[in-house]
Amino acid sequence: GGRKREQCEAFVAAVRGFDLPAGSVVVDCGCGTGNLALPLAAAFPHLRVVALDLKQESTRRLAARANAAHLRNVEALTGDVALYAGARDAVVALHACGPASDAALALAAQDGGCPFVLSPCCVGKLAASPSSGTLEPKSNWLQSQLPPGSFGGIARAADASDHHGWPSNPGDEPEGPLEGAMLRCRRAKSLVELDRLVAMQEVTGAPRGTLFCIGGEYMGTYP
Repeated sequence: GGRKREQCEAFVAAVRGFDLPAGSVVVDCGCGTGNLALPLAAAFPHLRVVALDLKQESTRRLAARANAAHLRNVEALTGDVALYAGARDAVVALHACGPASDAALALAAQDGGCPFVLSPCCVGKLAASPSSGTLEPKSNWLQSQLPPGSFGGIARAADASDHHGWPSNPGDEPEGPLEGAMLRCRRAKSLVELDRLVAMQEVTGAPRGTLFCIGGEYMGTYP
């Protein structure tokens, strides 16, 4: 749909800004069936895209789609992002749920760090899961700022997918309580992702990453 297209366009723009030399490897973490990996491969034929996912059926379908599109610079791998030990000159992840986004950031931080762009999701769903335990901040900085056990509520507030009734058509504007709820969602999401970036900085000892908001005709209808 429109939102997915605008997200992929934003990722293409970000990777173009990395100015990677020919032969560089972009690792797509939690690639699914290739909604991001395939556009990246098409946009950057001089790069190699390694598409990584836990689900074998997803990587099988991705490989079939790449073959059908005659994209020869895509490699589909089934496995855990945390265990990936191959080449990587840049890391991307679109809608990689909670721990998968954390694993992608950890991969990007290895060996001095490499360029990365992520659009995480589902942190709130993990916080609401009985099996997830207590969700706490990743960074020492935010742990020192919040009461114990409070981060789960922030994570739930950050999940736009948990909120029903957001405007679904371009041009629709929220009003009243809905407008306030969307603003709280944006602020919570910003804090969750800032926590990830600060934690990465604490590990690497250097500033890492920038928060940005993907805009567009369809992206503007949700936080």
